[in-house]
Amino acid sequence: MIDKALSIAEAKAHFSECIDMAVNEGYVLITRYGKPIAAIVDLQDLEQLMRLRAARETGTLANLGNDWEDADEFAQILDDIVQHR
Repeated sequence: MIDKALSIAEAKAHFSECIDMAVNEGYVLITRYGKPIAAIVDLQDLEQLMRLRAARETGTLANLGNDWEDADEFAQILDDIVQHR
């Protein structure tokens, strides 16, 4: 098993293992000269990060629930809370 932090050269040499680790454990950190610069992440984690960024950019918490069951109801509840404040 490889470590969760790898240099670029190590990641290139063990790319398939990096993908497996990202899928199974969430991420693999990629370093350059010993400093973290990037990561290989599980697709679900990337999708969550993209939803968080979209919510931050639009300023609405309701965007976080886009893929949740009953997301529309969740958004309405949040809107109601904001209107009452």
